[in-house]
Amino acid sequence: MTTNVPQNNNDNGAAIVAGPQARLNFLKTFLDERQKSIAPVLPKHLTAERLVKIAASAASRNPELLDCTPVSILVCLIDCGTLGLEPATPLGHAHLVPFMNNQAHQRESQLVIGYKGMIQLAHWSGEVADVYAHEVCKNDYFKYRLGTNRELLHEPTMDDRGEIVAFYAVVEYLSGAKGFAVMSKRQVDQIREFSASSKNAKSPWTTAYDQMGCKTAVRRMMKMVPMSPEKPLARGLAVDEAHEWGRRSNPLADMGFLDEPQIIDSPADAQVVTPSSPDASKSRGDALADKLAGKAGGGSPAS
Repeated sequence: MTTNVPQNNNDNGAAIVAGPQARLNFLKTFLDERQKSIAPVLPKHLTAERLVKIAASAASRNPELLDCTPVSILVCLIDCGTLGLEPATPLGHAHLVPFMNNQAHQRESQLVIGYKGMIQLAHWSGEVADVYAHEVCKNDYFKYRLGTNRELLHEPTMDDRGEIVAFYAVVEYLSGAKGFAVMSKRQVDQIREFSASSKNAKSPWTTAYDQMGCKTAVRRMMKMVPMSPEKPLARGLAVDEAHEWGRRSNPLADMGFLDEPQIIDSPADAQVVTPSSPDASKSRGDALADKLAGKAGGGSPAS
C-alpha cells in the first residue's frame, strides 16, 4: 500500500500531517517505501536502510525537519547516497538543514556538505594524497605569493589570534605537486549570504562557521583537481555549489522519477517547469511529490 504524499503545506510551512510523532511516522513510512528505488544508486558501503534510519533519527532530534516536505528529504538522501556520504552523523560529512522556500511557500530540507565530507570526496578522487584547510586570523603571520614561484606561509600566534580575516586550502597530489587557494573572509561571506540555510540557527554556517569557511576554500581548490565525471568529487562539487547558491540538484530525474526539469537560473527562484506537466506553476516539491506518488511507491527499483 502506497502512502499518499502531502501535496501542500500551510502558510507557516508545517506539514499537513498533524503532530510531531504522526509526522515522524509518516516520514519513516514514506522513506521506507522508497528504499528499493534508492538502493541502485548507492555505493557498496552504504545501504538504503541505513540512510532511511539516519534521516528518521535526524528528524527526531530536529523537529524542524518534520516540517519539511518528505520529498525534499528524499532528494537530500539520494544526493548523499550517490556521493557515498552519510548525512547528520558525528562523522560531519553532510548536514540536513531546514529552510523556508518562499517561492513554493513550504519548508524544505537542504543538503550542506561539511568540511570533512569535502575532504573525503577529495581523497576518493584518486588524484589527491593530502588536502587541508585553515582559517587565518588578524594576529597570525600570513603571507602568500602567486605567479611562477608560488608560496604560502602561515604561522598562527599562540596568543590572542584576533578575528578571522581569510581562509586557505592546500592540496598535495599523488605526483608530489602542490597547489593552494586563498579566500578572504569577505569572499566567503558573500557565498554564505546566498546559502538558503545560512540564516537557520542550526545551520553549520551558524554553528561551525570556521569549518564552513575552510570547506568553501577546499571547494574552490578542488575545482582545479583533474577529475572524472564518474568520481564522487565531481558530483559533490556540483551538488554542494547548487545548494549553496540556491539552485537545487535533481537526482530524481537521473533515476527516472522525473522528466528532466528546466531550472530557472536564479538564486531567489526555486520553481521548475517540467515538460510533461500541464501545471507549470507547481513548485518543485509538488512536482516531485506527484511523480513519486505515481512511480516510486510500490514500483520497481529505478535502473
